[in-house]
Amino acid sequence: MKNQFLLFLLLVLCFQHEEVCSADSDALKIIADFNDPKMGVAFTMLSIQEWQNPSAQHFKETPSQKNQSLQAVTISNATKSIFPYPADTRYGLLFSLEEDKGFYRFFAMRAPLGNCKPGEAVLTQLITEKPAIDYNSPKIFNWAVQCGEKQVPFCGRCTDGGPCAGPLVLQEGWPVIGKLVGYSQFTKAKNSIVDDTGLSCDWNPKSNGWNEFDTSGLSSTALIGVLHDQLNTAIGAQVPTDTELCGYLNATGVTHKTWPVLALTSAQHPAQGTRLKRERLLTCK
Repeated sequence: MKNQFLLFLLLVLCFQHEEVCSADSDALKIIADFNDPKMGVAFTMLSIQEWQNPSAQHFKETPSQKNQSLQAVTISNATKSIFPYPADTRYGLLFSLEEDKGFYRFFAMRAPLGNCKPGEAVLTQLITEKPAIDYNSPKIFNWAVQCGEKQVPFCGRCTDGGPCAGPLVLQEGWPVIGKLVGYSQFTKAKNSIVDDTGLSCDWNPKSNGWNEFDTSGLSSTALIGVLHDQLNTAIGAQVPTDTELCGYLNATGVTHKTWPVLALTSAQHPAQGTRLKRERLLTCK
């Protein structure tokens, strides 16, 4: 009887405060995804200038081949000791990689695949020797999108470096895997790159090293909330105010007014990886 009463009370509270319950639900789901090594979460860290000067141009519900907004995200999970990219703040945006959110369709390739039709392409693992770091060389990629006999590097790897910058894509927009590649194919390649991140990364083996995946814009439907990096305390001296956080989130075009803020911290035992926890809810006007 007591449990039924508590459930009834929770339902009443959620009916009255739907935004709060939705934000709490999003926080619980993204924490569960972070704790699942086969799923993980994506995040991108923002500078104080970005927080203070928000723009909606990066955010879309669906990706566009002509999007001129190349973005870089890192993917991690609880088994990894990845430090987020050291921006001048320790605050960034947190994204879901669940299939129904559609963010995987935004992930970029280094060049167009011509007339390849939806579902015809596959992500193929490349066998390469360990090279010197040359960010303009296709040898730095472990995965390629293949359609027929044509292969195009997939813009993700176990270290930093802007793998998809170049004159062609700057002129024409960054091509995305979109509907060419299925979610299971993307997940296989993504998990392989995340698994290699850290000491297993051939090009840049660091225990706290981060990976980089390039995307053509950012998914408004996959945006979950704010990430607070509590791992790399040596950087990020500037702290955006709640007004600045809300100003940016409001500019994304997403109608939420209540957002979860989640903290990325060390696990109880550092050798066990990292922990994502709900820090607070941010209510915006």
